[in-house]
Amino acid sequence: MSKKFTILMLLLLVLCGGTLFGERMPQFSQNIPELFTPRVPGAGERLKAEAVAPDVELDFIGSCLWSQTRDVWADDDYLFVLFYNILVVYSYYHTEPEYLCHVYFPGAARSFYRYGDYFYIAAGYDGLFIIDVAMTVEDPYLVGRYNTPGFANEVVVSDEWAYIADGDGGLQIIDVHFPQAPAYLGSYDQLHYTANVAINGNLAYVGDTLNSLHIVLVSEPSLPIKMGEYNSPSRFRDLAVVDTLAFLGSEFSDGLQIVDVSQANNPVLLSNYGIPSFIIDLFIKDSLAIFPDGDGYFEIVNIADPENPAFISEIFQCGGAFASNMKLYVHDKTLFSTSIALEGCSGVCLIGINNPASPSYILDFGYCWMSADVEVVDSLLYTADFWGGINIFNIKNPAYPVHRGS
Repeated sequence: MSKKFTILMLLLLVLCGGTLFGERMPQFSQNIPELFTPRVPGAGERLKAEAVAPDVELDFIGSCLWSQTRDVWADDDYLFVLFYNILVVYSYYHTEPEYLCHVYFPGAARSFYRYGDYFYIAAGYDGLFIIDVAMTVEDPYLVGRYNTPGFANEVVVSDEWAYIADGDGGLQIIDVHFPQAPAYLGSYDQLHYTANVAINGNLAYVGDTLNSLHIVLVSEPSLPIKMGEYNSPSRFRDLAVVDTLAFLGSEFSDGLQIVDVSQANNPVLLSNYGIPSFIIDLFIKDSLAIFPDGDGYFEIVNIADPENPAFISEIFQCGGAFASNMKLYVHDKTLFSTSIALEGCSGVCLIGINNPASPSYILDFGYCWMSADVEVVDSLLYTADFWGGINIFNIKNPAYPVHRGS
């Protein structure tokens, strides 16, 4: 038998073996994990990477390191403070707030909106979370979630519909008649990046970071229709709509812009009120506009005559001149505000505005926990913090850690 014939027979055996036994070989390709697209803020394109499924699925239990106060809301009895991934409830009877309870959610909060017995939380790339406070305000719980396609910056709820300013996802409209099962209704995407939204009747006012305000008819939420557009001379960071007026919080000489939107297809600038820097958040109450001016002060402006806004007073803001993420809420005669200072401390400030011409501090409270190391002994957790020294937490129930001392 020749050498060439021997080699040919060996090759045929290898090929036949592969054909005969191939079906018995493991199908490794079926076990290759799917590709996922990590969400990168500001990235022009989403990067792809391989995801390896963990052997053990991890569930979030709780946290005791509250950080970054994001938003605030109050009524006569309670104060609600939104942190990065926790909603905290305080009792409040026009005295110093007293801690009552909290509820965690596995997200990164931006802002929230109170509607009926629920808080709706815009949580960036984590979408929309819904917290139920219907049974008792002292036992809130996470009841529903909807993961939007973009970055949820702000949410407003009207007539059981949630309107979400969803970054590059445009305006997302979600049915929340059943908070346990929120469902997609429609969207409006004729925007570059959606940062703000306000609702007035059947019109949505949507802020685009490229300085434009879109007025959208949403009487049929599955088919939003653009009615008009206002192009701001500078970027605006917040907006509010009252009756036929839109208020834009922008910057420098444009400052507070007041726009007549009585004709949705033809919005017209009425006036502006210049400021030293830029408006982070804006609250309209009666004939007052209240906002941080970016230069270390809260300003109170008379807007009774929208064509001639006039300065009333100012007061140094909590958190210092360079505090960020300033969110405002006014209830009765009290201004509530959040802040994140340069050194990483988060806080909540209460200012009395019973006399708008002479605002006064009531109190403020904050958290400066930036942990450098942790240690657990028995059921106690010890944290070494950059700014807060040593803090001690009881973690006997990991879902509800309790601060015991510092």
